[in-house]
Amino acid sequence: MRIEKLNKKKEVLFEEHSKDYVIAKQKIINKSRLLYL
Repeated sequence: MRIEKLNKKKEVLFEEHSKDYVIAKQKIINKSRLLYL
C-alpha cells in the first residue's frame, strides 16, 4: 500500500517535470527563432 502511494507520487512528479521540460524547451526554441530572425 505504501509502495503504491510512493509510486503514484513519483508518477505525478515525473509528469509535472516533463510538462515543465516541454514548456521550457518550447521557450528555448521560440527564443532561438527570434534570435535567428
